[in-house]
Amino acid sequence: MNSVSLIGRLGQEPELETTQNGKSMTRFSIAVKGYGDKTDWIRCIAFGKTAELICNHLSKGREVGLNGSISTGSYEKDGQKVRTFDIMCNAVHFVGKGGVSNSQPKQATLTADDIPF
Repeated sequence: MNSVSLIGRLGQEPELETTQNGKSMTRFSIAVKGYGDKTDWIRCIAFGKTAELICNHLSKGREVGLNGSISTGSYEKDGQKVRTFDIMCNAVHFVGKGGVSNSQPKQATLTADDIPF
């Protein structure tokens, strides 16, 4: 089973994009407390209504809880293969205080209709 749950703070303002298939998406990172005093930066991706809620109601520094799965990939840089790890967000939970714009959002859950592939 590929399942992950994280709580962290948004590291930058999320921006809404549109895929080639016309689906909403956003890429962002969250800072998560790591081992000892270390902070781990985790890259995340959300689609559909989840992406829209994130972009409309969250801002840098806001604490969130995420549920999703790990997606791996790779690319070449300077002739070296670089592996990537992203969290594909299925649900976002708005926790803590700070960084929220305008209204209090609700939890969003990604459905099969929101997946762009």
